[in-house]
Amino acid sequence: WEARKRPTLSLRATMRVGCLVPVAAAVLAFAALENVEGFVPGVSSPLLRADRRALACGRLPQVALRIMPKDPPAEQSADPIISPFDPSVDIETGADSDGPLALTLENVETTLDEMRPYLMSDGGNVRVSEIDGGVVKLVLEGACGTCPSSTMTMKMGLERRLREKIPEIVDVIQDMGEGGPPLSPETIETVLDTVRPFLNVAGGTIELADLRGVDGLQPTITLKMTGSSAALRSVKNEIMQRIQRNFMLPGLRIDWTD
Repeated sequence: WEARKRPTLSLRATMRVGCLVPVAAAVLAFAALENVEGFVPGVSSPLLRADRRALACGRLPQVALRIMPKDPPAEQSADPIISPFDPSVDIETGADSDGPLALTLENVETTLDEMRPYLMSDGGNVRVSEIDGGVVKLVLEGACGTCPSSTMTMKMGLERRLREKIPEIVDVIQDMGEGGPPLSPETIETVLDTVRPFLNVAGGTIELADLRGVDGLQPTITLKMTGSSAALRSVKNEIMQRIQRNFMLPGLRIDWTD
């Protein structure tokens, strides 16, 4: 730590592209820290856009984190941190003692602020899209938007807490925006076609084994891959991420079968 008016801790590390987000999220777990410069949860950072040619030559990018402590550091508490997404927990705040809150954008944002640290720790966030009568529309950002548990996050976490604090709220729904293409065997095959050339070179294949629950809360895609090389096994995560990015469906689940 440097003894300055706003002291900073500078870290320099050699890491692979994509490692900065979990590192920054872990660093923010310290109660004395309030921010990591260049880190926006769930959003691509310039620090992650490394020189691809350097990677191809075996040189890993160097990234620097500038970490700002809270001013002044808060006194540490021995009490465990309680997640607002635990249905068995009743969170009490100063606002609760004053009775229910009115349905305003400010009150919705204040309530969401209680839960944002937990979303951000997983690389996600939430923002208010619209308040239409008693219906609050939220946008899940970053990792939360494509997480298979996003439906549970919305219903058991955000909606539960908002309706407890603001009884005027009739419903809380996820705003998907324009969304992606419709989920169908044809559109899934289109995504799989983008990775098939690599799989063919590595001696493997991939096919859609099953698709169910398209109109439900958790649509499920089951894929089958043949081949046994380590390269084929490592590409599974890339395939899943491509499907999630393409369809942007809450609760979308991807399974594998032999």
